[in-house]
Amino acid sequence: MPATALSLVEAKYQSLLPDLWKLALVRHRYLPYHEREEALCETLAYSWQWCLRAFEKGKLDQLTARMLSFYAAKLFRSGRRFAGGTRRDVLSSQAKAEGAVRLRSIERGPDDEEGKPQSMANLLIDSRHVAPPEVARVNHDYPVALRKAKLSRKTRKCFRHLTRDNGPGHVMRISRTLHVSPARVCQLKGQLRSALRAIDYGPSPAA
Repeated sequence: MPATALSLVEAKYQSLLPDLWKLALVRHRYLPYHEREEALCETLAYSWQWCLRAFEKGKLDQLTARMLSFYAAKLFRSGRRFAGGTRRDVLSSQAKAEGAVRLRSIERGPDDEEGKPQSMANLLIDSRHVAPPEVARVNHDYPVALRKAKLSRKTRKCFRHLTRDNGPGHVMRISRTLHVSPARVCQLKGQLRSALRAIDYGPSPAA
């Protein structure tokens, strides 16, 4: 852009700046201080960009401070930022604005079978390491044995979930997945226990 054209855009921007700042303060008055400062900077950045684009289209004289502050506030509330962003970042403003993620304190985990909150620290130290021979038994031997035992399809599905989720609160999680009551999950676990005992269930001895 030529220097003369840039000076015209800057002059228009400077003339709008006092009213633009006041209107932006009003539109973002509900925000905490640190977010309000960010919103004001976003308003100024977008307004400058729109002034440049309006000059290229020959519509610079049509811009008003009220119009710029309105659309800048709308973009800020939607999570859009001048420098860009992504909804895949759980801490990004765009992900928060769209409600795509929810942050939870590490001190509080999912509820257990009794509906009491569990400590996330206890869930994180739950060991998921399984010896390779036992993995082979879980993936191949046990499903065949359970089909031969003529267990119901839901019981076998319960077994698959148990192989993936056996930490604290697993009964509640499995019951929600299978759409049954927690008591029914306990009954299914009893049926599985009886069937697996018949085939000498137990972890393979260490090599």
